[in-house]
Order: sequence, then structure tokens, then C-alpha cells
Amino acid sequence: MSHSETPLEEHTCSDMVEAVADDNNATVYRPRYRMYGIRQGHWEEAVNYWDEKDRSIDLIRLQRIYYCPWCGEMLPGPLKDQWRDILENELGLDNISVFEHDDRIPPDMLTDVWWKIRGYGVTSEVLAADWGEREYFDGEVVSLSPDAPRPDPPVEGIVTCYEHAPPGFRHPAGKLPHCCDIVWDTLEDPRTLFSYFPWTREYGVRLVDITRPAGEQPLRIKPIRHCPWCGDALPPSLRDDWEKRVRARGFDPDTPCTPYPEGLPEDLASDRWWREAGL
Repeated sequence: MSHSETPLEEHTCSDMVEAVADDNNATVYRPRYRMYGIRQGHWEEAVNYWDEKDRSIDLIRLQRIYYCPWCGEMLPGPLKDQWRDILENELGLDNISVFEHDDRIPPDMLTDVWWKIRGYGVTSEVLAADWGEREYFDGEVVSLSPDAPRPDPPVEGIVTCYEHAPPGFRHPAGKLPHCCDIVWDTLEDPRTLFSYFPWTREYGVRLVDITRPAGEQPLRIKPIRHCPWCGDALPPSLRDDWEKRVRARGFDPDTPCTPYPEGLPEDLASDRWWREAGL
């Protein structure tokens, strides 16, 4: 994990670049604000329902991330406050709304040109004196029946998921091998397209058809290697071993996950197989 304090323009890890370029990957980079995040979906609206990237409007809903999920590097940090400050104090533009196009905004302020010209360095909150240490919990995803109440107050580290929720907004039940406080908060919010697969011991960013609601789609992920919020290395994936065992027992490892792999024995559709094997 790197905490570089040298000026950075944008993060160029090849896995991050590939993820951002893939329209089906929920990883988002907003050049205008130098902001990285994971998309949020909605129960009934298409994932891209709020997208407006060809004009001054930018309504993409996302959960901010602070570290690259693949290489673990600290991301350079957003410039949204600086963007608005320049519009208001340097250019004298007031009453800027994100909900309607504004012809007063210069073209360079709608891209990354404005901040590259000004040479902004790192602005990540991670370097702030009040950032503090992340909290870690013994995390677990718990499946609830439709009539079961959510814990009130919430139990730290316990992610609750209702069985009647659409498959794309359910998390598979099981222990979480990594659960910092922001992972817990993120998994508690079903809108954020981020998942943990117990059977392969993989955290990942969702792969979705952005023209459809996320809730109606099976769970697919691009696995990650580092926590996007604390930067810690995640446990190594067991996908190769899992696929060998699934095929050896005559099943297809590419079966849809809704949210569990369909048609697989219980041990292979959970973390039981690798915990019993001591992996």
C-alpha cells in the first residue's frame, strides 16, 4: 500500500484503466472531478438512468473509493470542491446546478483540462490529520426472512440481507474474511454494485448491463485484490481450486449466481468447502 505525496494526475494501473473503460464494469472514473468510485444501482431504474456525460450535467451515482482495488495504491483524491470554487470565485458563476445544462461553464471545466493546467497534486482524505484509523470487525452477511426485523441498532460488522430482495440486490450469506468499517457500510447498502463471493473467497466490483436495473441481473464480478476503502490486501482468490472441484463433481462453474451459484451442492455454493479443507 502506497501513500505517495508526490503530485499525481490520474491513476494509471492497467487493471483500473481496463475496468473504467468497460461499460459493463461498475467502476467509474469522473475526469472532471478526478473522482473514482463504484456505481450505485436502483431497484427499478436502469443502472445508467442518471448518466449525463455529454453536457455539463454529471449525475452518475457512486460510492467513492480511496484506493485502487487492484494494485492498492492510494488514489490522488477528488477535486469537486476546487471545481466549484473556481466556477464561483474565479469565473463569477453562481447558482450552478448539477441537474440542468449550463452554457456559462467553459468547455475546459467539463473535462480534466482545468485541473491538469493548474497542476493539482494529491487531495486524498487519507492524508488528512483527522482521517484516523479504520475499524475492523468480524464480519458476516446474514440472510433474513421477509418478516424478520433488521437489528436496531445495527450490529457492527453484520450485513443484513432479505431473502425476498431481487437477486441483484442480495448478498450471499457467510463470514467476511475482511470487514473494515467502510466495507460493512458498503455491503449494508444494496445499491452499491460491490459483492463478496464466499465460494471463491473473492470481493469484486459488479459487472452489469447498465441499460437494465441491477436488481434483476445475476451477480457477476471483476475480482479485486485490495480493499478500496482501507487499501489492505485481501485474501487470495480460490477460484481456480473451486472451478476444478465443481467440474470434478460434474457441474458447470459458469452457472448464474442469483445470488448463489445455481444448481450446485451446498458446500460448493458457500465457503464450506474451503473452510473444511483448511484453506
